[in-house]
Amino acid sequence: EPSKVDLVRKDRLELEYKLQDVNLIRHTKIDFFAIPMAIGALAYMFKLTDNTHDLTDFNGGYAYQVLALFSVITAGLIAVFYTLRLLLHPQKIWKEWSHPSQGNYFSAITICITLYGLLLLPKSVNGGGALIWIGSIGQMLITVIRVSDLVYSPVSDEWLNPSMMMAPVGNYICTIGFTTFGLLYNGPNLRGDVNYLYLSRLWFAIATLFAIVFFTLTFRRSFSDHYSDNRNRPTLYVWLATASIAGPAY
Repeated sequence: EPSKVDLVRKDRLELEYKLQDVNLIRHTKIDFFAIPMAIGALAYMFKLTDNTHDLTDFNGGYAYQVLALFSVITAGLIAVFYTLRLLLHPQKIWKEWSHPSQGNYFSAITICITLYGLLLLPKSVNGGGALIWIGSIGQMLITVIRVSDLVYSPVSDEWLNPSMMMAPVGNYICTIGFTTFGLLYNGPNLRGDVNYLYLSRLWFAIATLFAIVFFTLTFRRSFSDHYSDNRNRPTLYVWLATASIAGPAY
């Protein structure tokens, strides 16, 4: 069956600006969160280089702190506008969730939260751990719901595009979050009932399963099938992101 939401993203921005339709609330998209997500990931990479020898030294370098602050500010501004959009235009949020490509970018929110937890750990173990838990649980829920939608609802071939790999990327980030929190920072184990290594293996297993399945479904279709839309080409980078984060997570 055809998807309920057209794959086409209406290229009307120039016309809308000419008509003075510059409503930032109405035009804030879910994939805008990919901006602070990428900056936050870069900040975490710099953090690893700054604190390789001393994981407790918060002053090992300033690059990742500046990037992290910029990412948090950017995510906060986008979150304010997107929350207002949710309150004023809830139907647009639902259309984004039902979109074959944009719907997968809800994982960018949980990835940002998990990354901020990793960046906060050297300063506050409890605060960083709380953010990792929130981001990981949210990412798992998004993964389950998105996969359930694919299984339960007959969808068109437009759904099978590389942006589906955002779910494995998010779960790999959660794997790193749980391992770092539990093993490197001795996170509280809730009276011995939580083994963070086993938790990280659970998230890693789910991420690997869907990474293999989604890559198999989308690779050939993205290059050779007539369903391969040119507007999906920017999402091809998600394949690279999946491979790049799978190694460190392992």
